[in-house]
Amino acid sequence: MDTLRLAEQVEGALSGPAWHGASLEENLRGLTPEQAAARPVPGAHSIWELVLHITAWAGEVTRRLAGAEHLFHYLSCIHSTTVERNSRFGQHP
Repeated sequence: MDTLRLAEQVEGALSGPAWHGASLEENLRGLTPEQAAARPVPGAHSIWELVLHITAWAGEVTRRLAGAEHLFHYLSCIHSTTVERNSRFGQHP
């Protein structure tokens, strides 16, 4: 499979149409920010955090398919965004 096809598969998994069923975007449609930030299972990641993780790594895969080197910057962005979000919702990481 060539790199363009792989990049299209990553994009489809996020935004659709996805070969495997509903895309991430379709699955999240209608979810409120409060629902996404909720932690119904203590110690588990919120939907918000999982989406940040998925989109950061989808971007990393796409960049690597284009020949770029690994960027640690995105990992620090996820952490910073999560800490900021947690502070707004009165939660601690």
